[in-house]
Amino acid sequence: MDIRVVLPEGTILDESYRILRVVGSGGFGITYEAEDIRLGTRVAIKEYYPHDFGERVATMSVRPRSERHEKTFDWGRANFLTEARTLARFEHPSILRVTRIFEANSTAYMVMRFERGQSFEHWLRSLGRSPTQVELDRIVAPLLDALETLHSANFLHRDIAPDNIIVRDDGSPVLLDFGAARRAVAEMSQALTGIVKAGYSPYEQYSSDRRLQGTWSDIYALGATLYRAIAGSPPEEATLRLDDDRMVAATLVGRGRYRSGFLAAIDASLKVRPSARPQSVVELRRLLAEERGHSFDRLLRTLRPAGELAAPPSNQDQPKRALVSAWQRWPSIIAALGAILVGAYGGYRFTQREPSEVIRQGEIADLLGKEAETKQQAELKRQREIEAQRRQKEAQDKRQAELKRQEEIEEQRRQKEAEERRRAELKRQTDIEAQRRAAIEQERALIRKGVFRDCETCPEVVVVRAGDFMMGSSKSEIDAGAAEDNEGPQRKIVIPQSLAVGRFEVTRDQFETFVRSSGHKVGEKCWALENNEPRESADRSFRNPGYPQNGSHPAVCVSWDDATAYADWLSATTGKSYRLLSEAQWEYAARAGMVGIKAVAEADMCTFGNGADQTAKEAKLPGNWVYLACTDGYSHTAPVGSFKPNAFGLYDLTGNVWEWVEDCYGRNLTEIPGDGRARTSDDCREHTVRGGAWSTPARMLRTAVRAKAPAGARFDDVGFRVVRTLSIEP
Repeated sequence: MDIRVVLPEGTILDESYRILRVVGSGGFGITYEAEDIRLGTRVAIKEYYPHDFGERVATMSVRPRSERHEKTFDWGRANFLTEARTLARFEHPSILRVTRIFEANSTAYMVMRFERGQSFEHWLRSLGRSPTQVELDRIVAPLLDALETLHSANFLHRDIAPDNIIVRDDGSPVLLDFGAARRAVAEMSQALTGIVKAGYSPYEQYSSDRRLQGTWSDIYALGATLYRAIAGSPPEEATLRLDDDRMVAATLVGRGRYRSGFLAAIDASLKVRPSARPQSVVELRRLLAEERGHSFDRLLRTLRPAGELAAPPSNQDQPKRALVSAWQRWPSIIAALGAILVGAYGGYRFTQREPSEVIRQGEIADLLGKEAETKQQAELKRQREIEAQRRQKEAQDKRQAELKRQEEIEEQRRQKEAEERRRAELKRQTDIEAQRRAAIEQERALIRKGVFRDCETCPEVVVVRAGDFMMGSSKSEIDAGAAEDNEGPQRKIVIPQSLAVGRFEVTRDQFETFVRSSGHKVGEKCWALENNEPRESADRSFRNPGYPQNGSHPAVCVSWDDATAYADWLSATTGKSYRLLSEAQWEYAARAGMVGIKAVAEADMCTFGNGADQTAKEAKLPGNWVYLACTDGYSHTAPVGSFKPNAFGLYDLTGNVWEWVEDCYGRNLTEIPGDGRARTSDDCREHTVRGGAWSTPARMLRTAVRAKAPAGARFDDVGFRVVRTLSIEP
């Protein structure tokens, strides 16, 4: 999966969980293996991340891709949380156990018990053969109990499939991925592909009307999953079976390998019409356990004649042959007895009656004889029909034997293809792991250098180690008038992960490369000094800010939107994660371990930074400005790196140009996150700028100074620098 989409290894969530690795992902979420920092245990964390209409920004937050996606994004997140709360009510060993939910990064998370095992699909492939009846029974029985628990609470899974069942190391199963967010979004947008899975979803699930769905829908999906287990592939898609059902019945696919009742139950579960399927888990469980031959044996015992002797137990076929033979002889016996009785009676009457009576009795005898002959002919015809049926059965048995042979050949082909796919997948996973390890080793090599860049035209970055500091100005400094109200209250901030901070402000040449490569529109308006009066001029831009510059000067006349677009382009170009610094990270980098109201003494200002100095005064900039007593040699911007770096090796964090940061501007530091992340909860029409500029007097050239500007505005003394996320800790 694209590493720009997932949370980096080591990310701390909710001050409680550390991300270890990605376990899996789908269209609506990413699942991670994580460590519970407080308990020292492993957990699974699922993050709501709708890939089609959501995106991760540089702050690691997840947001809608555009305004038209906001309603769908929020609807899916609400259903994600509802599902988590519902699942938390269930305590069944075969139902995914949810222990906690929380919201962060503008999205939602559910914390689950970490299940060690493999998906049912991978388990089937790893066998290298078809599973036995005993193996399937051990998995099916707990799943039926789990489904019965869900259904009794009026809760449907709606997404049972081999990849949504985990087989633990001890062989017991767990139902995963109930997909409420995906289902809610799909129903809202009428995008039914979001709630169906070819081969496993019943046809009623292709409808947006949820009234058609019920327990029988989950039973279809479970039947399809068992069909995949015995056949090696899922059944044909339900919508294709409505008019032309070509699916080979489970009773044929698995004949001789599984219980006949078990196979018949699978076929019953896969009926296209919902009313023809088992309607409850209780009914399905009975069918799966039934052996169909038993009822037929009872029928044979019922039909056996009362006078027939019981057959010896050692010859099970003898009762059937005796029964058939007895029934075949009855017509001949009846005819013979009739002839004997007629003859005897006729002889008696012949000796007792008159000649006319004798003649009449003879006619009767002729009639009885003809009747016996008719019965004999009927018996011969019946025998011929029996023989024809026997031959027909033999032909049918031959056809079925040939069909079985062809099915076995097809099964061997499928198994071979499955093995080839398994090996290809194994190779793909091995290659991915090798690439991941190579990327980590490459990252380590860059970190060891301390200063590096990801491409020839990329900004240089400096590795700044994790740590903590006191952000802002103290109450005593504010009360004394040495600091502004918006610089408090002073707070302890922890920077939990090391950062690769831009060594310099982004230069004009670097920004030019971005504009030419991406086609980004920067506009032709910028606030600049015109006759020493600030006004928005229509002919000013980063290429012409109103004073001389070259390619090594910092880019100015760039808005916050321009700066974030540059960071996004840099991320896409390098495959690394670039963004603007958060306000807390900027101050941590600027202080470089210094404690106090100023990072640089006023006497040293012109050594470490470019502010409103005597050079600017001599250039006849506004006479009402308060100028520094020193001279730095530049009336406007200076080439980046012209002054001394701070203790972290970073340049121009004091003066030169104000720098955009990620945060929405807030009137004080109360809502600054304690882990150094950007604040995005306030009104984001204005963003914070930090650091002062060539136009700034000494009072404003302090690390704690905070100013604001509209996100879309451009100024001739505002630029930016970037930070790159490190995938590993130094």
